[in-house]
Amino acid sequence: MDKKLLLSGAIMMANCATFSQEIVPLNQNLTTDEFSLLESGSQITSDPFAILANWFSTIDICKWAGVYYNLRKRIMALDLKSCISQQDLSGWNLGGTISPQLGNLTFRTSLDISSNFFSGFIPNELANLQGLKQMNFGHNNFSGVIPSWLGALPELELLLLDHNRFTGVIPGPWYILDSILLCNKCILNSSILNKLSYLSFTVCTGGIPLEIGSFLLNMWYNLPALEELYLSTNQLNGPIPSFIWDCKTLVRLYLAENNFTGEFPGEIGKNNILEILSVINNNLSSLIQPGIFNMSSLVYMHLAFNYFSGSVPSASSMQIRLPKLQEIFLNSNKFSGRLPSPMANYSKFTMLVMSQNSFTGPIPSTLGNVRSLKYLFLGDNNLTRESSTPELRFISSLTNCRQLEYVVVSGNQFDGLLPASIGNFSSSLRLFTAFGSRISGTIPSENGNLSSLEAIYFDNNDLTGYIPSSVGNLSRVQGIYLEHNRLQGHIPTELCQPKNLGDL
Repeated sequence: MDKKLLLSGAIMMANCATFSQEIVPLNQNLTTDEFSLLESGSQITSDPFAILANWFSTIDICKWAGVYYNLRKRIMALDLKSCISQQDLSGWNLGGTISPQLGNLTFRTSLDISSNFFSGFIPNELANLQGLKQMNFGHNNFSGVIPSWLGALPELELLLLDHNRFTGVIPGPWYILDSILLCNKCILNSSILNKLSYLSFTVCTGGIPLEIGSFLLNMWYNLPALEELYLSTNQLNGPIPSFIWDCKTLVRLYLAENNFTGEFPGEIGKNNILEILSVINNNLSSLIQPGIFNMSSLVYMHLAFNYFSGSVPSASSMQIRLPKLQEIFLNSNKFSGRLPSPMANYSKFTMLVMSQNSFTGPIPSTLGNVRSLKYLFLGDNNLTRESSTPELRFISSLTNCRQLEYVVVSGNQFDGLLPASIGNFSSSLRLFTAFGSRISGTIPSENGNLSSLEAIYFDNNDLTGYIPSSVGNLSRVQGIYLEHNRLQGHIPTELCQPKNLGDL
C-alpha cells in the first residue's frame, strides 16, 4: 500500500479513536459556529452522497455530519473525510472552495477535509485556528503557495498537504511539527524543524534540487530528529547525495521508483541505526558498497531492479553485520559469483529474493538452517547442483524450514534428480516452481504428501516415467504443470480428486 495512504489512514483511525472517547453530541446552539459552518457549507458545490444534507439551521448543530464537540460545549473537530472503516479511504467526494468563515470556528483538535475535490487557495483566515493540533488537506486540488502562517500555529503537530497542486517555496519556520507530508513541486527554504520525524515529497522531478540542498545538505543540523525520509515514486535523477548519510537519526529511507544513477554512496556505512533501505527500481550501478553489509540495525534491504554487479559478501560477513535482517531483495540486477552462505542465526529472516541475476554454483545446503525462512526466490540464474551427488541436495535441506511457503528455483541449470525427500516439506508449502531447470529422472511419489500445495511447476524439464497417482492427494492444488517433459503412460484418474484443480 502507498506509504502516504498508510500514514493518512493511521491518522484517520487515531482521530476516530479520540473522538469516540472525548467527543459527545450536545444540544447546544453555538451561533458563531453555526453561522460559520453554514457559510462554509455554502461554498461546497459538490456533495454527491448528500453527506451535508443535515447542515441546516433548523437541525441541532451537534447532529451535523462531520462536526464534533467535547463535554465543554466547544467544537473539537471538523472531519469531512469520514471514519467509515480502515479499508475505505475514499472520502466523500466533496468539492468546492474553503470559506474564510472557517477561521471563526473554535477548533481544538483536528481539521480534516482530505480525499475530496476542494480547490482554490487556503484562506488566510485559517490562521485564527490557534488551538489546532492536526490539519489534513491532502489529496485535493488546492493550488497556489503554502501560507506562511501555517508554521506559526502554536499547537500544530501534524500537517498533511500532499497530493495537491501547490507551487513555490515551502515557508518556515516549522518549529512545532512532529510530522509533515508535503507537496508536489515545492522548494524548501525553511529554518530548523527541531521535532520533525517524518518528511516526504511527492511528484518531484529532476535531481534533488539545490534549493532543497540548503536544507537537506546539512540534514544532521536542519533535521536533528528526522527518522523517515520518503522520496519514492518521483522522477528524481542523478546520483544519490552522500549528505543523506550524515543524518544520524535516520531510521527509514525510501528512494524507490526514481531514476537515480551512479554508484551507491560509500558513506552508507555511517548510519548504524537504519532499519529500512529501499532503492528498488532505479538505475544504480557498479559494485555494491561493502558498507551496506555493515549496518547492524538493517531489517529490510530492498535493492531490486537496478544494475548492481559483483558478488555478495561471504556468510561470515553477513552473519556478523546484519543480525536483524528479515528481508533482502537483490533480484533483477547483475550480481554474479556464488550465492552467499545462509544467515543461520537470523531468527527473524523470512525472505530471500535473488532471482534474475547471474549467480553460479550450487544452492548452499546450509540454507536449511534458516528455520524462519518463508519465501525463497532464486529463479533465472545459472545455479547448478553439487557435483558429489546426482540429486538436488538443497531440496532435502530446505525441508528443515518448516515455515517455508514459496520455493522458486526456475530457470537454472541443475542437471539433477528430484529427491524423495521433496515429500518432507511442511504443510506450509504452497508453491514449488522449478520449470526450465534441466531436472531429469522421475517424479517422486512422495510429492503427494504436500497437503497444502496450491501449484507445482515442473514443466520444460527432462522428466521421465509415469505421473504418480499420489498427486491425487494434493487436495488444495489448483495447478500442476508437467508439459514439455518426456513423461509416458496415462494420466492417472486420481487427478480428478482435487476439487480446485484448474490447470493441468
